[in-house]
Amino acid sequence: MRFIGNGQDWPQWRGPSRNGTIPQTLPWPAKLPKASWTTPVGIGYASPIIADGRVYCMDRTAVQPAGLERIFALDQVTGKLLWEYKYTSTFVAPDPTAGKGPNATPLYHQGTIFSLGLGGMMTAVDARSGKLKWRHDCAKEYGGSEKMPGGGDANFPICGVSSSALADGDNVIFNVGGQKAGSIAAFRASDGVLQWSVLKEKGSYTSPVFTEMHGKQLLMSFSGKRLAGIDRASKQVLWDSPYTAMYEQTICNAIPVGNRLIISGEARPTEAVDVQLINGKYELKSAWKNAEMSTYMTNPVILDDALVGFDMRSRRAICVSIATGSTLWTSPRIAKQIINVTLVGKHIVIVSDSGEVTVADASTKAWTPLYSYTIAEPGSLWSMPCFAGNQMVIRDQKSIRSWTLGA
Repeated sequence: MRFIGNGQDWPQWRGPSRNGTIPQTLPWPAKLPKASWTTPVGIGYASPIIADGRVYCMDRTAVQPAGLERIFALDQVTGKLLWEYKYTSTFVAPDPTAGKGPNATPLYHQGTIFSLGLGGMMTAVDARSGKLKWRHDCAKEYGGSEKMPGGGDANFPICGVSSSALADGDNVIFNVGGQKAGSIAAFRASDGVLQWSVLKEKGSYTSPVFTEMHGKQLLMSFSGKRLAGIDRASKQVLWDSPYTAMYEQTICNAIPVGNRLIISGEARPTEAVDVQLINGKYELKSAWKNAEMSTYMTNPVILDDALVGFDMRSRRAICVSIATGSTLWTSPRIAKQIINVTLVGKHIVIVSDSGEVTVADASTKAWTPLYSYTIAEPGSLWSMPCFAGNQMVIRDQKSIRSWTLGA
């Protein structure tokens, strides 16, 4: 099948706008065709990205005794391995149910691939050649100031780093953690020199995002202990609010909708928080909570005036009004533990760890599934899909595959 590159690249976590949404509607078939190419990979939940004619991703090719993490590039059309950069990583999460490979999705920016390994290895490699530009071993350089009772780093995510980098001009922003680098830290893209940092406390699994509120450009992110709004220009924390989830697992991004934020965490309801500016001071006020939507690891997407997300307890997709928090529809159970939701033009595309891809009508009125494709073993689909033109790329725990739709 012929690949048609008539869409945007997918250069970062959650796509070109970092919100899991693209405007292009794809011609979904009743039966998914055979994959255009399949490339074997190692373990990990890092999602692929697409940029400049290549697919980039991370994996772990050996686990014990000394693991090898890998950043690699594939040809976008053929899936051929173009280069790989490997380094040793000895980190293994103490929780046996946690993933053993890298979780953070790479970032393509200024001709460079920026990544964070599971053990906190921050790496910048040339996107064309795979040659190392710079790196930081965050656990060694910035950790160690405070220990947990079991001996682990108190400022380091216990299940490993999962936060994906964010580009900001000549800098790249990471969720690091600790007294030395701060939970939110910016590094110069060209050489890795630390430029600024805030929130000298535990890091978070979540990934930072930009938004505009009350006429200001803000950086929104969680640390392990709070939600904060940071002035993008001055780097000052304009407001922060304590927010902790079970085991301090803030994993989902804060989803901005105008001056409202949608937030969630393990064992907590989804909540809408209004960021108010009163007499020059910022105040946060809860607008609603919906206990039917406890998202845990699934970032919702915005569909018109609603959110489409996932309730990790009932294992159902769910649509919730942004204005009121009322539930508009729920799907039948569609996953074992996690789904990834993408809004692709007029369709909701759900990749679930049941091994299925489900395409539904993008409607706030009812759950209307159109097609379902079984593409992997149950439990192996944890990564977000990526799209470029009429190409869909999905990674499981054995391979990265590409499908060409409608060609």
